[in-house]
Amino acid sequence: MGLTNDDFERIMLCAAEANVADVHITEGVPVYWRRYGALSPLREYVPSQQDMRRLLNRLLDDDSAEYFRKKLNADFSWNMGKWRYRFNISRLYDGRLSFAIRTLARQIPELSELGQAGLLRRFLKLRQGLLLITGKTSNGKTTSAAAFINELNNIDDLHIITLEDPVEFIFPPGRCLISQRELGKSFYSYAAAIKNAMRQDPDIIYISELRDTETVRLAIDAAATGHLVVATMHTAGAVEALERLEGMFSADERAAGRSMLSSVLKGVCTQQLFPVKSGGLGCAVEILTSNQSVRSLIRAGKFEQLTSVMQAGGKQGMQTMQQGIAQLSLAEGFQVE
Repeated sequence: MGLTNDDFERIMLCAAEANVADVHITEGVPVYWRRYGALSPLREYVPSQQDMRRLLNRLLDDDSAEYFRKKLNADFSWNMGKWRYRFNISRLYDGRLSFAIRTLARQIPELSELGQAGLLRRFLKLRQGLLLITGKTSNGKTTSAAAFINELNNIDDLHIITLEDPVEFIFPPGRCLISQRELGKSFYSYAAAIKNAMRQDPDIIYISELRDTETVRLAIDAAATGHLVVATMHTAGAVEALERLEGMFSADERAAGRSMLSSVLKGVCTQQLFPVKSGGLGCAVEILTSNQSVRSLIRAGKFEQLTSVMQAGGKQGMQTMQQGIAQLSLAEGFQVE
């Protein structure tokens, strides 16, 4: 029982080496971890209040500790040896501390290693417009975005500004100038950071999450002024992503908002991970690429008809999530549920 510093380090090391995606440490209950989608308890480790406070003091510097005291929530990345982790620290309703920890890959994978997510490669030649990478939480959006940016880093000479919360992958030296910025350390709001980035000669702006109206508006403006904006969203598909973006505009602004969105959108890639028979996780994706039909439907607000366009758009690189799942099932030789 309990959780010593040695126990914590042992769990973090084992998690990284055993492809554990997430570790959950909460005062008074066993440590849990999630591997290949399955959540399991480590019943021998039950941290006390004292254990959690000791870990909190170890993990947070003075600035982060002050931020946590004010906001009761903190996001940051943390290194232990050669391994890297993303932490979210929060308090439960009764004041207990809770850590949600994501293990991060030591190296940025290549797009060719990401299964269907590697279809993002077809967007590598884009130099303006809006590219969305979407999916539910813990389905690899950040990894795919990092692989996409790192591929650009290997093939072209660009200035890429990233706006992240927190910084997860550290990009190695390459052909690009990559300026990585982190919420709470380099900037205090995405909206202000996008405005500043626009004054700093970027070719590409990466936004780790479109989460509010002002950020969405500024991202669309940046895409409309000759920059490529790559952004992630927590949505289950292209249709949901576009409906959510439309909903960021007031009722009397939506027609104009849809018109601007239709002119800047270049593609939406939605991904979903499944445990597969061969071991690990397989990726199925939905791909929407912009063409005249897609732009017309977006302007008209007929988002529900985009599914049919994706179903019939294979020659233009499109597919629905159902088609992606079918391909994954066929490749793995069993039915993905």
